[in-house]
Amino acid sequence: MVLGLVNVPSAIVLTKQLGGRFEMKIISFSAVEILPSLLNKTKTQTIRPAWKYVKVLDTGYEAIRDKPARFKVGDKVKLIWKQRSPKNSWFCSICGRQQVPLIDSSHTPMHPHLFHYMNPNKTMFHKILGTATITEVFKIEMGKYAGPDGYFVGTPHKDTPQPKELAKRDGFKSAKEMFKWFDKHYGLSQPKNFWVYRWKYE
Repeated sequence: MVLGLVNVPSAIVLTKQLGGRFEMKIISFSAVEILPSLLNKTKTQTIRPAWKYVKVLDTGYEAIRDKPARFKVGDKVKLIWKQRSPKNSWFCSICGRQQVPLIDSSHTPMHPHLFHYMNPNKTMFHKILGTATITEVFKIEMGKYAGPDGYFVGTPHKDTPQPKELAKRDGFKSAKEMFKWFDKHYGLSQPKNFWVYRWKYE
């Protein structure tokens, strides 16, 4: 079995090869901010780094290198919450944590949202969220500057998408929330390129 793995703070992209045949590609998520949009299927895109850090020989320094797109238009993908969790895992739809329906000696749920073992269809969800087909792939640049809005987004290859549209498609409540999340995880003081993958649910 050969595994091709890209590990980023918010997600994992995995391709598995078995006996020379490829299984469906996987996009994994773990950012609780976008969980509601995954569950109601209003999230129709994901934004992933179009770069990676590589060590420069034995200098101890790291350099940024371009990273090619992981998907192309027409690819079938499986959407999964926390791909590395055990098979058949269930999660809390409020906080995204893995759930085990256990209670302590006082019969008090061990998790603040752990009443769902009584009615799992309402407040728990399985790690496999569904399948989709990639419909668009393009690159954007995000960065931080000293203007009134504080952030910018642009792309050299097509009409620049509006931050509000990007945020909505990605499952964030606002462009401000989206930019703050990416700034926290990737540091936008130095502008960086990202791949945008959009899909249609099956």
